[in-house]
Amino acid sequence: EVRRPPPVAQSSPDATQRKKEADEVKIPNFPRGAAAYETWWDVAVDAVTAAARDPNTAFAWVMLVEQESTTFDMLRCTNPLWMSLDSKIRVALTKHTNGKEADGHKHLCAKIKSKRDEMRKADVPRQISGLQLLWLVKRFYEVHDNERITFELSSLMQVVYPGDAHL
Repeated sequence: EVRRPPPVAQSSPDATQRKKEADEVKIPNFPRGAAAYETWWDVAVDAVTAAARDPNTAFAWVMLVEQESTTFDMLRCTNPLWMSLDSKIRVALTKHTNGKEADGHKHLCAKIKSKRDEMRKADVPRQISGLQLLWLVKRFYEVHDNERITFELSSLMQVVYPGDAHL
């Protein structure tokens, strides 16, 4: 009888050495609106970490996008550790900027393409990174506190319904 060694725990250094990075990152199409962004973001982060060799460090890396102090330029991928995964994120997101998938997100796709073209035409041409694309999506759907409309219950209780006859 041939015995296999017990599986290596995910937290051990051997676990990341044995796991292969996935061939692709599967990120769903962009959210329909700001209300759906959080769910989309959670799925995108899960897709990135699931594709990574080391999900824990990949999670910390992708969460840089969420930090308010992070700028677009800070997310240019220069670390060889992340170049492959970052490229797969870029492919996963740019495929949603063309064809039928882009029809419902024309403004976002235009913003992404504009930034991509700007970077390509710079004095030193660069390719947009996957994290930079995630940053653009986040900023596109971001709702600032000063843009939110809030109502107090007492104000809503004072609203008088004129009836259907006045419509």
